[in-house]
Amino acid sequence: MGILQDIAGLRKDRKRLRAFAREWHTRNSVARPSDEPLVFFVIPLISRARAADWEQVVRNLSGTISSLRSQTNSAWRAVICSQDRPASITFDDQVRFLEYPTPAKPREGKNLNLDKAPKKELATQWIAETYVGDGYLFMLDADDILHPRLVDHVIKDNNGTGYLIDNGYMYDVAHGAIAPLRPGPLGSLGGKRPFYLECGSCAALYFDFRRDKASLEILAQGGRHKYLKSYMRDLGFPLSPVPFPAALYAINHGENLRKARGKLGSKLQYLDRHKLDPARSSEILQIFALPHTPRSKARGRLPGARENP
Repeated sequence: MGILQDIAGLRKDRKRLRAFAREWHTRNSVARPSDEPLVFFVIPLISRARAADWEQVVRNLSGTISSLRSQTNSAWRAVICSQDRPASITFDDQVRFLEYPTPAKPREGKNLNLDKAPKKELATQWIAETYVGDGYLFMLDADDILHPRLVDHVIKDNNGTGYLIDNGYMYDVAHGAIAPLRPGPLGSLGGKRPFYLECGSCAALYFDFRRDKASLEILAQGGRHKYLKSYMRDLGFPLSPVPFPAALYAINHGENLRKARGKLGSKLQYLDRHKLDPARSSEILQIFALPHTPRSKARGRLPGARENP
């Protein structure tokens, strides 16, 4: 019954979204995108009190920020939202820290008391209040790694609706193993999984704050990442697939909420079934311009090569 209930719930949500979209588009006109959009990355960061290993959290975040600093196009900004400002991260005009005002309670077993969603909302609202322009909003987990050409593709293509990463990789940081995450010839029935079904760091949603903040209503409707493709289409902002493997979904790096939730095992099983040979995995790590592996006990420094995938 669980699957049937999920299908029924999805149909109900999509019916509601289509009704909302009709009403929203009646009230609002959608202008052509500007010639100078920006990509904003919102990074909700777990608090020190809730982290099992705060230093590992910061090391993971450092790898994520390095992947942003390695972008070939500088038309991006990042907002890290947390109760605790990471001391080793360099903040400037491109990478900002936004303090989350609600104190965090210590984690208790599997009760993690997550505040990820309100941190995303606060950062999104901050962008709407401080930036008069248009662009693309990307929710980025503080441990995932982006391809150096991702921002350049979004900025130059600039479709005015948004982008979806359906092609990327799962990366077992502890062992250096990599498996592709992409649609198979038979979809998920072929054994492969599209990137966006596994990882929340998967979409750049279009917004336009040039005239008003009406885009906030659309951004708030996005919902869970595995439904973004259908939801954004229903809202009138269909997401175009990024035409290359655009992200690394990092798991098993020592500070992992997936493990605490009991979801890591199935992901490691997928990776074991589909993992690439070590030589190809090494090439992919170089393509993603990693200055180091996120986990301190993993393999050493990797060259920051930038190559076409």
